[in-house]
Parts: sequence; structure tokens; C-alpha cells
Amino acid sequence: MMQWEHVIKVALLGTERQPLTLPATASNRLVASLSRLDTSDPEGAMLGAAALFAASRRAGWQPLLPSVALPAPTTAETLPECSPRAASHLATMLDGQYKEALPEWLALVQQQGMRVPARSLPALLDAGSKHGDIARALLPVLGERGRWLAAQNPAWAYLQENGTWDIGHIWDTGNTKARTVLLEWLRTTDPARARTLLETSWRTHKAEERRTLLATLQTNLSMDDEPFLESILNDTATRSEAVHLLTKLPPSRLVQRMIARVQALLRFEQGSLTVTLPEQCTPDMQRDGIKRKPPPHDERQPEHVQALYAEQGNWWLLQLLKMVSPALLCEQCAITPEQLVAAARLHPLREVLVRGWADALMNQPYDAAWFAALYPLLPADVLEQWFAVLPPPMQRTLLEQRLTAHLDSLRANLLLLASYQQWDVQLARTVLAGLRSMVGETTTYKEPVLFQTLPTIIQRIPFELIDEMVEHWPTDAKRWQFWVSRIGTAQELLCFRAEMHAAFHGEH
Repeated sequence: MMQWEHVIKVALLGTERQPLTLPATASNRLVASLSRLDTSDPEGAMLGAAALFAASRRAGWQPLLPSVALPAPTTAETLPECSPRAASHLATMLDGQYKEALPEWLALVQQQGMRVPARSLPALLDAGSKHGDIARALLPVLGERGRWLAAQNPAWAYLQENGTWDIGHIWDTGNTKARTVLLEWLRTTDPARARTLLETSWRTHKAEERRTLLATLQTNLSMDDEPFLESILNDTATRSEAVHLLTKLPPSRLVQRMIARVQALLRFEQGSLTVTLPEQCTPDMQRDGIKRKPPPHDERQPEHVQALYAEQGNWWLLQLLKMVSPALLCEQCAITPEQLVAAARLHPLREVLVRGWADALMNQPYDAAWFAALYPLLPADVLEQWFAVLPPPMQRTLLEQRLTAHLDSLRANLLLLASYQQWDVQLARTVLAGLRSMVGETTTYKEPVLFQTLPTIIQRIPFELIDEMVEHWPTDAKRWQFWVSRIGTAQELLCFRAEMHAAFHGEH
């Protein structure tokens, strides 16, 4: 009988070098079919023989039985699937366009009590394994099928229903994202267990993963975490993160050491502030997070500030002040924030004092009295950082105080506007008019802050002003071609987001 190996040999050598031999008589159905092939077409006969053998070799084949039990099927869905229109927006984002709007889309799905379309689950689960903001927004909208699917792939274990997590298995075998989500959940339900997991396996994680996992302790941070955080101050790879957490715990040993150091350097007497600069940065200070030298060059800092920090004593004092809330100093000296700030206003080291106290206060709950006292002395770059942590009503009050009809006031507050999220129609129209004027008057390419903030500011425009937003730009301006792409891309994203919202609210 003609063999499969013979057909392979003919295919490899070619029909001219190795003629195909077909059976002359039929002994079974396969041979009968082979014998009917047209030998006048050697190549066609060879391909026909290969096809017949391939079908014959598959005949009677039975698939292997699984070595483990198949998972139980998913339960019935309890949430309705989002509309086809909303699903089309999701598909657009998963294809890479307007992907920055995906967390917002997921939030809309949750607000409407819906679930994501089943066909998009694999792509969404993959996206969640790479991006924390997507991971956190996914679980409420996965639906039963999504939760079932997440349980089948170890890379998606971070999205299993919290109550069904095999904590030990995920911790031992999961990737950094899975471990991070697990710790984030445990810190809300059992903070001690989360800390114990991290503490007992601390040295088994690489430095970057240690930093990521350590950040989860910020949730429900308490003095129960202090011994562990104190113990890892010797770990230079995560020291900054540990110090950041410890400074949020005023009773911590780190903060108490810092208070003692600051008290030895600052003295308030009869309305006057005396400041003594540190003479050295000891090993103990370095263990507590004080760096011996400032960064070689920080473009975020004004040049005069970098020059100020070039003096080692100034640099060390700044870092010490950042770790101690000035409210504690006021308590110990029995003075008000206004008294301490008034004394600092007259001091040659005012800039160091103000910047240090401002950084310390940003690491603490909002203190209205201290903000009111320190605000008049805040440099612009520090105010921009403070603005993000202020309560929204205070943000709006501050903007109203700082914005005038003059373009310079708009230019000076672009970063604040980009941080402020609760825009109304009146504010949006005022800012839009100013932006158009700024773009129209630009004669050089040196508008880095405007270039940086313009896309974010456009996203703050209320959807009802979209028609106004796309009109009246200075298309005949000298540098319009420099701005048109940036503005157009931001406008397209805003329009897409408006369509997203309309899909969930029945608008057309």
C-alpha cells in the first residue's frame, strides 16, 4: 500500500525527481480513491494524495480527556449589558483611540447599574492587568461571566470576587498588579493581614515591586504599621516611601526625632524667630530620609530656589521642616499660625521656612487656619501644588480672587485651572475667551505652560458648550499651525466624551 511517508518524500524532492507511485488495484476505500487520481497531472495527484491521507489519518481520532475537572459554568447575569452604542465607544477605546477616557466610561457603566459587553472582556481584563485605574473600575461592571473568566487566568486573578480570593495562592503566584490589588482590598478589610503579608515576604520582592506594594499601606494607615515602617528605614530602595508614610503618623518615632531636631534649630521669643542652620547631615539623619545633597538640577524649581538649596544648611533645614507639621510647633510654643508666619515673613530664610512648612502641611489633613496664614507668602509653584489638595469650595474661592479680565492673570493661573474640576458655564466661557486671545497673541513657540495645560483645560469645558468651544479660534493667527493639532485633538476627545455620556443618558 502506498504510504504517507512516500507522499512527503515526493513533496520534498519534487515530482520530477521522485515520481508519485499510485496503487494499481483497490484494496480498500482509501486505496480506491488514490487509484482514481489523474497521473497526467503529477503535482495535482500529489496534492490530492496528501489531502486523502490527511483525512484518513484524522479518521477515528478522539480528543484527549482533560487531566483536571472543568470549571463549573458561570451563573446567570444579574446586570443588563450596556447598549450597543455604548459598546461601540468601548471598542473604539480598546482599539487605542481616546483610551484616556476608558476609566470615565467604566464609571458611567457602574453609575447606570450595567455591565460591560461580554465580547470585550478579554481585552478589558488585559488592560486592567497593566493599569491600576482601570483595574479598580472593572470589578463592579464585569458581570457574572467576567468574574468567571477572571478566575480562569492567573494574570487576571486580581479581579476575582474579593470574597472568593485564595489569598495565599495569589500572593505566592500573582504578578505585581495582582498583589497590589489584593493588598488594597485587604487594607480596607483586614489591614493587619495585609501588612503581615508584605512584612513576611519583604526581601523576596524586587525594589520596584517593594515600592509599589508599600504604597498600599496608605489606606487605613495607623500606628500599628509604625514598627514595620521604622524597620525598613535601612532599606535605601524604599526609604523615601517609608518616610512619607511615617510623617503622616505624628506619634511615630521618626516624627518625634524630627521634632527634636527642628526644636533645636528654631526658637520663637517675643514675636521673633531665631533660626540655626544644621551644621552636618549625620548618618542618623540620612537614615531618617534627609538627603546630603540636593538634586543636581530640578527644572521644576525656580533658579533662585535652586541657588538657595545649593547652601547645604538651607537644604538640610528644608527637609527637616517638611517632615514636621508646623501645627505641632505652634502647640509646643503656645502661639498661633499667624504669629509664627508673621515672624517668618521678616526672616532672611523666609523662603526656606515657607516652602518647608507648605510641604509639611500638604502631607497632613487640610488645615484652614494654616492655609489662611501661609497663603499670602506662598510662591506660585508651591501654590500650584497646594491647590490640588484644597477642598473644592476653597479652590473656587481662590480662583475667583486670582482671575481678572487681564490675560496675565489667566496665564499665571493655567496650572490651577487645569487642576480644578468643578467648572460651570460662566467660568468656562471666561477661560475660553482668554485662551483664544492667548493663542491669537502668541508670536513665539515659547508658551510651555499653555502648551502643557491646554488639552486638560479643554476637557474641563461643560458638554453644553461644545458648539461654542469649537468656534471662534484665531485661525488666521501667526502661530495657528503650531496650535491647531493640539487644540483639535483635545476638542475631538471632548466631543467623544460627550457622546459617551449621551449613550448612557438616552441623548442623541
